[in-house]
Amino acid sequence: MRNPFKKLDRGFFLIAFIVLLFLVGAVVLYILFHSDSVSDLVNRNESFSVLTVVHDGETGEIVFSNIMFYSPVTQRAGFLDIPKNAGELLPSLKRIDRIDAVYKPGNPGKYKEAVEHLINDEIEFTVDMEIGDLGRLVDLLGGIEVFVLNPKDIPGEDGMVYSIPLGSYRIDGFKTPFYLKDCMISELQNEVMAFTNDFYAELGLQSEFFTKKSVFRKIFSFMETDWDKTAFKSFLKEMKRLKSEETDYKLTYGATEKLGNETEVFFPQQNGAALKNLVRNINNAISNPELSQENLLNINLEILNGTTVNGLARQTGELYKSFGYNIINVRNNENTDVEKTQIIDCIGHPDILNLIGDIIGCSNFRVLDKPMNQSESEILLPHFIIILGKDFDGKVCR
Repeated sequence: MRNPFKKLDRGFFLIAFIVLLFLVGAVVLYILFHSDSVSDLVNRNESFSVLTVVHDGETGEIVFSNIMFYSPVTQRAGFLDIPKNAGELLPSLKRIDRIDAVYKPGNPGKYKEAVEHLINDEIEFTVDMEIGDLGRLVDLLGGIEVFVLNPKDIPGEDGMVYSIPLGSYRIDGFKTPFYLKDCMISELQNEVMAFTNDFYAELGLQSEFFTKKSVFRKIFSFMETDWDKTAFKSFLKEMKRLKSEETDYKLTYGATEKLGNETEVFFPQQNGAALKNLVRNINNAISNPELSQENLLNINLEILNGTTVNGLARQTGELYKSFGYNIINVRNNENTDVEKTQIIDCIGHPDILNLIGDIIGCSNFRVLDKPMNQSESEILLPHFIIILGKDFDGKVCR
């Protein structure tokens, strides 16, 4: 007698085989075409930012934090130092406090949110490291080139004394924590940002070695990050393109005040408006290929006081400095009876002229008929000259 289920069994296995083949094909296609959070942004030519937080393993306190803004279009980056004691309204604490009040070592999510609110900009990625692990990564890289302004001797566990000499020096992992902590104590945040820039650049240059399975697993374990392994590999690959020699470094300017509980809190200038505009300037500078020569982050300003108000040019210089501009000269104008504030464009760049004018609400512009030649030997020439008039009240032109 024929088995009525035999034909059914063959049909079932055929369908199962087809389904299995479909699933295998889907997995292969997913692996081949699936992109990650970094490559997605790079493929769309969109800039992204990385918040780097390094903490002390013993105390759990932040040693430093900074943000790298990177553009895949120009392969340029700009860095911004983030003071750990910056003041901000922290929703989770329901009060104004230092942003590091919400920081937890190895879990920087709330700290990232506080920084995003501080700069009014989204941060795509976060890297959090213990400073000893950062030193181990530095050793894997073969050291990082730094410029030492404060030479010092370091006692080793073996009883020997090791030196960090003055000048250009390739620092190893053991000395890295001492160097970075000393830079922060000495308020040399630019050196710390330069170190972070070179660290990521070196990771990129050696990405082929670091993406090997055994090595990659080790370096990935040294950091807490919101990248998965695929995204981190894409980041290393992109850092190979980084033009680290063109990177600019900016500080957050403001003043320190004491809260009711005697906690010292740093408040950015203009209630944070200057910092938010500085972030805007950084993003504009790194993403615009036309600004490669007259980089928005390296604009020299000369400010002249065309009034009889004492200190007006100096005060205005501090304002523009907080926005990231270089103030090369502050002095009284020959004519101290100027009615209307004027901004003179010495390099023929109207886009930057508008940005400079927006800060003080000035639209009275003049462009030199023959823009100055800003060669390397003339870097202290002003790109723009601001002549303050009686219509300027110290904040805006009326």
